[in-house]
Amino acid sequence: MVSISELYKLSENEWSGYFKLLKACDEEVFHKSIIEGSWSIEKILRHLIDSLIQINNNALDTQEITSDVTIKYDENPDDKIPLKIIEEEYHRINKIIKKGIEKITDKNEKENIIPGKKEIPRGRYLIHLFAHEHNHFGQVIWIFRRLTKWSMEKVIEIAYQ
Repeated sequence: MVSISELYKLSENEWSGYFKLLKACDEEVFHKSIIEGSWSIEKILRHLIDSLIQINNNALDTQEITSDVTIKYDENPDDKIPLKIIEEEYHRINKIIKKGIEKITDKNEKENIIPGKKEIPRGRYLIHLFAHEHNHFGQVIWIFRRLTKWSMEKVIEIAYQ
């Protein structure tokens, strides 16, 4: 079985790869939407930072986190946050979350938490949010490749090597 800690390390690797990828192209790609009214890569990452905050505040034994850069699922603000600020915010939040992830044991992974209206095992809640993040990462690659016209081979070469 894969541990929550191992899954989180995969998530960290994805974030690292996407930051490398986005730094390798024009910042315009980061802010541009494929379809009018839809989210840009920037807004997806802002939403994912909100998800990381939910993970922390609902499921981990750490200090509570807030952020001024996050957006919720039903929001589409006009403001644009630079990649550098998003990356700094991710690293700030990641330092806190990482400590909480490291504290998770098999026993407390099975403990029920109440992140919303319904009780759910901590591990299942975390897996759900990691899957949510992974789905959005696929969306980021889809948008990125259409805006840059880069091949998947080039994306992999830059992001993962």
